[in-house]
Amino acid sequence: MKHESADRALGIYKRGSREIGFPKEFLFTLVKDVSSYPEFVPKCHKALIREGGDDHSFCADLTLGSGLFQVTYPSQVVCVQGESIRSTLIFESGGILEFLNSQWRFIQKTPDITVVHFEVHFKLQSALLTGLVGCKMDGLMVTMMDAFENRAQKLWCQYEKDQPL
Repeated sequence: MKHESADRALGIYKRGSREIGFPKEFLFTLVKDVSSYPEFVPKCHKALIREGGDDHSFCADLTLGSGLFQVTYPSQVVCVQGESIRSTLIFESGGILEFLNSQWRFIQKTPDITVVHFEVHFKLQSALLTGLVGCKMDGLMVTMMDAFENRAQKLWCQYEKDQPL
């Protein structure tokens, strides 16, 4: 996975990309299925889709972390069919996160290869915690992309079977 990072005064920014051997619509569907994240995303313990959304925009609560350091945060998820999925923290007073934005983008390279771009920009309320988490982000980015790629391999046969001819 190619990746870049920047430790900015306004938080931590990381981005990476990877070529994955599946069509972009399939990978988009996989990433959009936020409620299944606890089944395969490392350190994701809970995902709840709030009522009232639609296929293009919805709110979700994710619980991430390990050990004593776990955080549940609400986010607004906006999807552009087959192209991108953007998630933005919904501000909650007293939360550990100051801001959190992420985006997935999908670019079809060939019929069976998609370039997947992922970026995250965040800041915790504590500069110390921001630095500690930021130090681990490169490894977490690779681990997360691996998790999605492994999930794609696991679900591809079922997805292909369910598609209309």
